Amino acid sequence: MSAVHAFLLLVQLGGTVLPVADRDIPYFQKNPAIMRETLRKCHQDYRLAQTPECQNAEAAATRGLGKPLPPDFSPDNPPEAPPPPTQKGGDRAA
Repeated sequence: MSAVHAFLLLVQLGGTVLPVADRDIPYFQKNPAIMRETLRKCHQDYRLAQTPECQNAEAAATRGLGKPLPPDFSPDNPPEAPPPPTQKGGDRAA
């Protein structure tokens, strides 16, 4: 057996296995109750926090932070702007 064949065999047998999470980021985004429960468990145990599932739950929670809130008024009836403040004491520059 040549050195190249031995190297290829070694690479195939000694390859690392990457852990794969059962739940991905879109799953946690669609199931916020499960995401909260997973985050609670992950925050209580540092060993769990290093797992791919906890990292996916953290990423899903972080993605939700940048979403704008819906308006609390109807688009047909926007809220009125408050009046500008009145000047007290006249012109202060003089």
